[in-house]
This record gives sequence, C-alpha cells and structure tokens, in this order.
Amino acid sequence: MNLEEWREVQATEPATPKQVGAIRGQFMRLGFGEADRAGRLAICAALAGLDQLRSTCDLTIGQAGQLYRRLDGIGSRGELLAAAGLDEHDQGQAAEPGAGRERGRSAGPTLAEAVSQLAFAFLAWRERLGHSAAVEPEARQSGD
Repeated sequence: MNLEEWREVQATEPATPKQVGAIRGQFMRLGFGEADRAGRLAICAALAGLDQLRSTCDLTIGQAGQLYRRLDGIGSRGELLAAAGLDEHDQGQAAEPGAGRERGRSAGPTLAEAVSQLAFAFLAWRERLGHSAAVEPEARQSGD
C-alpha cells in the first residue's frame, strides 16, 4: 500500500472500536460521563471540523486519530471547551456533568455507566502495557 492509498483508507474507513474507546476514555478523563453524550458529540464535531456528529462511530480512521491526539494534549475540561470554541454558557446543559440525566436521578453514575467506565479504563490500561484486549485464560497446573 502506498501513501496515497493509505490516505484514502484514513479518509473513508470507519474508526476502529479501539479508537472510539480511546476517545471515550479521554472524555471520561476530562470529566464527561455516559450521560454527557450530547456534549461529547458537540465537542467532537467542533474539534473535527464537522457541522454535526451523530456518533463517534461515524468518524473515519483519520478523523478519530486526529481527534484522539487533540484530546490527549488537553489537560482540563475548561481547556477542552476552549479548544472546541465553546464555553459552559455556549454549550448550555450539554457541557455540564450529568446534563443528559433524567429528572430525579442521582448525580452519580448508574451501575451501567460505572461498569462501562471501568471496562474502558481496563482496556486502555492493557493496551498501554502492550496486551491485546482479549483476556487469555491462565494455564492450568496439574497436581498429579
């Protein structure tokens, strides 16, 4: 594959599950939970130069890579909003933690959100160590 062909792949192929998970992990690091989906997507669209984004899965491989690199260099929620050209007021409730929650729900994460966050953190940790996402079963030892 030559450089031109690779650029075509980056521009047309959908983001990989690992890329999408890494982007979501960056948002969790910056204080965005599962309930902040609208805010995350608005910020992703702004940083990627898109008018709108329905899902991070709609990004191409190239867009996801560029977005991840931008997010990785951002240290705080305020810095993220500034990079996206937004502020808490412009973004409205979508930029506030837990803004997507239903009325009357607690401010903490749901069980599903907590499990999802732990899973993404675990996969990111394993990837940093150079392991695949699949968990390998331990070899059995015979007591004979």
